Amino acid sequence: LAVAGDPSKRGEGGPRMQGHIIKVAELPIGTYSLTAYRSRETPYGTDYMIQTVIEEPFVATTRVKDDVTEEWGDAEVEVSGFAIVKPNNALKKLLAADPIIDDNNPATLAVIEHGEYNGYKTVKVALKCSAFIQDAEAFALDF
Repeated sequence: LAVAGDPSKRGEGGPRMQGHIIKVAELPIGTYSLTAYRSRETPYGTDYMIQTVIEEPFVATTRVKDDVTEEWGDAEVEVSGFAIVKPNNALKKLLAADPIIDDNNPATLAVIEHGEYNGYKTVKVALKCSAFIQDAEAFALDF
C-alpha cells in the first residue's frame, strides 16, 4: 500500500498509458487520435507524454534497456495499437495550454512533414483540440 498522490499536483493520478515510448518525429505522416496526456515536472522543466492510437503498424526507433548488460541503447520496435509519444518543443507549448484530451474529448494530431536538422529527425505537426481547461484567473478573448 502507498499514500495516494495529491490530485491538485499536475501530472499525478493521470491515465495509465500503454505502448512503446517514441518521439513524435518517429510517427509516419498521417493523422492520429490522442486519447490522453500526462505532464510531470523534471529538473529540466515540464515533460509530457501523449497516448496515441496507432491504426497502421510501423517500425520506429526507441530507447531500450538491454536485459543482460543493463545498458540503454537505441533499437527498432514494431509499434501497433497504442504508443506513448514524446512531443517536440512546438507540441509542448500547445500542451502547456492545458487542452482537455480524454476518451470523451479526443484530440487529433496531424503529422505533416518530416525533416532533419543537425543530424536529428524533425517533424511538422498540427494539434486539434476541442476544449481547454478554464482557469478562474484567466480572461476570455471572445470579443
